[in-house]
Amino acid sequence: MVAISTWKLSLQLMLLQLLIVNYNEANYLCQNLQLQNCSRIECTPAGFSFECPRMSSLNNHWQALMKISVNTNNGATLQCTSHDVNYEWLNGISIGYVNFLDIQSCPMPKMSLSTFLANMNITGMKKIRIDHGLGNLTIDDQYFHKIDNITHLLLPSNFLTELPSQLFQNMRDLTNLDLHGNNITLQNGELAGLISLKKLDIGENNIHQLLPGTFKDLKKLEFLTLWGNKISNLTKDMFIGLENISSLDFTANEIVYISPDTFMEMENLKILSLVKNNLTSLPEKIFSATKKLELVKLQNNHKLSQIPRRLFADLPQLNEIILSRCNLSTVPEDMFWNTSKLAKVDISRNSLVTLPELLFRDTEYLKELDISNNKIASIHGSPFASLKNLQILHLEKNKLTSINEELLQGPHELQSLYLNNNNIEDIHHYAFQTMTKLQILVMSHNNITFNNFIRYDSSPISNCPNLQELDLSHNNIRTMFSDWMWILRKLHSLNLSYNNFTYISAQDLQFLSPRILVNLQYNKIATLNLSFLELMNSQTAIEEASTDMLVVDLTGNELECNCKIYDVLRYQEKRMKPITYNRLRMIINTLSCRGPPPLAGYPISKLNSLTFKCEWQHSNKCPTQCQCFHWIAAKHLEVNCTGASLTQIPQELLNPTFPDKLLMDLYLDNNSLHSLSLNTSLNKTNVTTLSVSHNYISWIEDGALPKNLKELKLDHNNMTRMNSSLLEFLTNRTNVSLHSNPWNCDCKALDLLGFLQNSFRQVKNLYNITCKEGNPIALLIAEEICPVDQTIIIVASSITALLGILGGLLAALYFRYQNEVKVWLYAHNMCLWFVTEEELDKDKIYDAFISYSHQDEDFVATKLLPELENGTPPYKICIHYRDWIVGEFITTQITRSVDESKRTVVILSKNFIKSEWGRLEFRAAHKQALSEKRARVIVVVYGDLGPIDELDSELRSYLSTNTYVKWGDPWFWDKLRYALPHQRRPALKKSRGPDKLELINSSAIIKSSTPPAEVAINPLEVINNLSNKRCKILNELNGFTNNGFANGACEISVKSSDCE
Repeated sequence: MVAISTWKLSLQLMLLQLLIVNYNEANYLCQNLQLQNCSRIECTPAGFSFECPRMSSLNNHWQALMKISVNTNNGATLQCTSHDVNYEWLNGISIGYVNFLDIQSCPMPKMSLSTFLANMNITGMKKIRIDHGLGNLTIDDQYFHKIDNITHLLLPSNFLTELPSQLFQNMRDLTNLDLHGNNITLQNGELAGLISLKKLDIGENNIHQLLPGTFKDLKKLEFLTLWGNKISNLTKDMFIGLENISSLDFTANEIVYISPDTFMEMENLKILSLVKNNLTSLPEKIFSATKKLELVKLQNNHKLSQIPRRLFADLPQLNEIILSRCNLSTVPEDMFWNTSKLAKVDISRNSLVTLPELLFRDTEYLKELDISNNKIASIHGSPFASLKNLQILHLEKNKLTSINEELLQGPHELQSLYLNNNNIEDIHHYAFQTMTKLQILVMSHNNITFNNFIRYDSSPISNCPNLQELDLSHNNIRTMFSDWMWILRKLHSLNLSYNNFTYISAQDLQFLSPRILVNLQYNKIATLNLSFLELMNSQTAIEEASTDMLVVDLTGNELECNCKIYDVLRYQEKRMKPITYNRLRMIINTLSCRGPPPLAGYPISKLNSLTFKCEWQHSNKCPTQCQCFHWIAAKHLEVNCTGASLTQIPQELLNPTFPDKLLMDLYLDNNSLHSLSLNTSLNKTNVTTLSVSHNYISWIEDGALPKNLKELKLDHNNMTRMNSSLLEFLTNRTNVSLHSNPWNCDCKALDLLGFLQNSFRQVKNLYNITCKEGNPIALLIAEEICPVDQTIIIVASSITALLGILGGLLAALYFRYQNEVKVWLYAHNMCLWFVTEEELDKDKIYDAFISYSHQDEDFVATKLLPELENGTPPYKICIHYRDWIVGEFITTQITRSVDESKRTVVILSKNFIKSEWGRLEFRAAHKQALSEKRARVIVVVYGDLGPIDELDSELRSYLSTNTYVKWGDPWFWDKLRYALPHQRRPALKKSRGPDKLELINSSAIIKSSTPPAEVAINPLEVINNLSNKRCKILNELNGFTNNGFANGACEISVKSSDCE
């Protein structure tokens, strides 16, 4: 390593020294350059330049006619801007050593070239190029005399017509001669003396024929270019002496005939170009002697209609054949046989209608094959079966209608396949099954639908996991296949433009390829549904700085601007989650609306998601006289029935389930409504805005307005009065319009006055609310509306006093005879809330019956039951697996368990909601509670129930009007015991008299966590008890005891003689 570093350092020092020497030499030449007639322009380390003639200070219009630039490394350039130059300006200039002299657009002096160079002291030159300089000069044999050390002589575009026979006689070192772009006819002897010439370019001249022996002295010639001439025939004697020729170029001639032995002596020929001639046929075995041939170009021979058998057979070195733009309708099957190194074949732009099955039998190393732009409608067999190494196949612009299973089974290494611009409709499911290395597949401009693959959700391309570019544009495809998204993970370009896609959803954009452009331009996409876009991206981990990006181009589509466009608007406004934009970029800024008609042609970029309203997707539920628009951002449904000649509210709007969880803005303006009654009540609807302006409404019944109402527009109607309950309902509403009505301003309008004065902020056009006489109501005072009558005040006061006295008397009587009152009420089935619950429950066996789903049995058996039966106080519980009778009907046992239990405890869980038996048990208990008007049902919420709106209607109604106990509440057991039946504690009062005995039982009122019942006891049951079992107790207490009841419902006196 040290030796190598030392060597590199030494080389760098040598190069630096050489640069310094060159710089010093260039600087020395530049500084000592004698310029008598020219002006020095600049001196640089690489050379110098000057212009002639010398600039005169007296000449304001001076222009340089000649510029000389000298580069010490490459050579010198002489440029002229005019043919009116004087070479005497260069006398005395010493340029020195240059390798290459380039003379551009300068008239050459009449002196020989060697004299011209000597005048400028140019030495060491090997290459000279004269471009557009010899046109007006007659060159003699001595023009290139004494420059025999030249190796490259380039004389293009000098309008030369002839060459002196001895012009190149002494140029024995010349290896490269360029004479193209002149008008030479090329006669015998004009190239004599060029014994070292290897490359000759005489293209674009006026050569009509090549005389025999023209090149006989050019024994070392390897490259001969004769393109752009007018040669019509090629024969063997034209090329005598060209034993070492390796490249022949006859492009753009007029060749119509080639003799069979033309190339017989060219054993070293490697490249042959016969492009753009007039060949109609080729001789058989024309290439039989050219075993080293590597490239043959025959394209643009438009009259060439047939190829002889084995034309390119047995050529072991042949690598490339170009036969495009001919007129071939067939090719022989053995054309390439035994030519094993063939790597590229181009027979495009012909008139082929089929391919011989064994055409490529021996070309297993072929890498690129172009058969495009022919008339092939079908290919029989497997002509590509032997092409194991084929990488590029062009079959575009033919008339293929299908791709069968066998056609492409051979090329396992294929990387690029072009099938565009055919008539392909049918593709076999296994057509591409061996193309695991395919990277580019172009099938645009066909009739492909892939309809027969929709049921599999997988296209035939699923067998190409390495595909990077897929072009299916200009077809009839309408479905996005899953394999494009999930299997083709290296895909970076998917072109589906100009197809028949009408619907694209977020699910169609789940591409797993890290970076991909999906081109959906100019389809028929009317719906772009992005409703699940945020959800999908939130489930995928995407780094914010990630370079992964899905780009979807939707340019040229027109969307239906219905409700499904809402999420598209949110996307373009960047109102979705930021993670969405880290992964997906959609080009939608140029999209416009296809419909509905009011929005047709309107740019989507000008729509706002926050204010966007669309026709409700359930339009079949919308009343026929109305229009329903969904305001998605606000979760509102706008029902517009304006001017529909309605005399009553459409029945569809009165359905409580309309419009299915959406708040509703209802516009009924300009109709013929006369009232809002309970018969057409909106009370149970979700209406928040009700506009009934410009109708004939004169009356609104209590309860007719929606309970969720926030805005009421009642202006321009026939309202004269509004009762207090309705005004109270409107008190907390956001916006109320009552103007332009003929209000009666009398004593009954005092409530209206109070409402207007207290709610002035939410009442619109307050001072336009006037009496029918025209006075603004809000500016009036109570005395102006309702003058006070003193007589009425006196009468009212008297009545109030009398009612007070009467009430006091009734209260005193009740206090004295309250027990008798309660017994009478109970006997007549009236005011049962006075009667204690113990009397109703005395025959019930159980304290509670537990109703639950069998899937929650573990909770009941291990948690609930032990605590209730063994706790303080203990309860007697009915449980089905223990207390039900085997063999009896389940429905009968449910009814009996509910009837024999004081409470029914419902374990409400998701499992219970799904249980039919659970719901049956709940209904039985609920029915009993309703019939007895008692709180019999205790609901224990166990676990998460989900949305209450999705529960059974009875359960939902019960939960919305009653409280419940929730498992997990720190006060759970206290609340549950409080809701269960309470045990009574006995207590005694003093005896009132010698002939009566009153038994006092302490009356702990049983309160429930759920309303509405109080606890009551049937007094008749108490009497029966006193007549037997309890008489012993009564006799022991001085002979008489008062029997008291828990809630004071009534009092019963019993003598000791009534006891046995």
